[in-house]
Amino acid sequence: MANTINYINGVNFCNNALTVNNVVQSNVLNVDSINQNCEGEQCYTCGPLQFSYSNSDSDCATACLGECGNYYSKDYGTAYDGKPTGCTECNLQIGVPIYTDTACNRAANGFYSPKNCSVECNRCYTVVGGIITAINTCPESCTPCDNGVMLAFNESSCELACEEDFCRRYWSDGDCDLCPLIVGDYLYTTVSCGVPLAGYYSNNRCIEDEDCEVCYQVDVTGKIVAVTSCEPAVRTCREINMTIIPQETCNQACKDNSCITRWTDRPLGQLVQAGDNIYDNSECECRESFWSSIDGFFQVWGSGCAQSPIPPLYNQCAYKAKDSCEIIQVSSCMLGPIFTVPHFKGDVSITRTEVDERQLITTYLINVAEG
Repeated sequence: MANTINYINGVNFCNNALTVNNVVQSNVLNVDSINQNCEGEQCYTCGPLQFSYSNSDSDCATACLGECGNYYSKDYGTAYDGKPTGCTECNLQIGVPIYTDTACNRAANGFYSPKNCSVECNRCYTVVGGIITAINTCPESCTPCDNGVMLAFNESSCELACEEDFCRRYWSDGDCDLCPLIVGDYLYTTVSCGVPLAGYYSNNRCIEDEDCEVCYQVDVTGKIVAVTSCEPAVRTCREINMTIIPQETCNQACKDNSCITRWTDRPLGQLVQAGDNIYDNSECECRESFWSSIDGFFQVWGSGCAQSPIPPLYNQCAYKAKDSCEIIQVSSCMLGPIFTVPHFKGDVSITRTEVDERQLITTYLINVAEG
């Protein structure tokens, strides 16, 4: 067909080119006045293919759990890198289009996965401009708590979430029997780990527990990124017990039974969270001192000095940064010397062990309560 784009610099424009000078292919109308003519009457589709969809503000985890619909694609035989494409939900390749119908209307930007459909495939496709630009795998299945937690939601602020009285049940990979959940835990809308909306969740009007009325800020993946109290902000400066010297790992800190009194601005009865401050003086002032100049992992005792966890509190491993009084990362201390907490000091990340630490803690607390 004359005067239409077929190849640009030897690249098959319709099949393999994703962008032209950073313009997505679907938005390229012409190059040097040569009209685009990729589909038209030559749009040979294959399908239907079953995918669940999540928009570009979400992620693969959402697409892997969503409701499924019919989509279509094009069997080019081979993709740009020579891999065979065929036309099944699990063998599409980068550069291949996804359509919403047999008229080849391009699918919206976002994520597409057949995992939750009647197809056994763990793939997740990223689509930009109707073209597959990346291929990933769905996240591993989660292990939510049994009973869940009652929370109210507001997309705008913690203040509004704390006043919201429409409550529903959510689940978490944290321990739902302990309040509050901690930064790093995930919320789910279902026991099959549906991803909730990003925003603010509060138990303030949902439970009768004056000692734990909190708000969770949750990101687009369902991860809790901040925990705040629903009570009006009140300046506090109270004593807290923790180990004396910094350790190189959480495992070492959680085995350390030394104890010293320091001070924190976290209200009484609440576990410390990332972002809290710990001070070496009863005025709660972050002074230039030996304490503020060191960094490392400390055990923070949930109750008295060097005591085992007492419900609903448990001992924690907290990382304090150098030249700061701020707690950067918090995780729970595991019980017994056989467990380790690997970490990477460069980015101060703490990973969970293969053993479910929270189940161990819950079992331990039950045993303590029963004597």
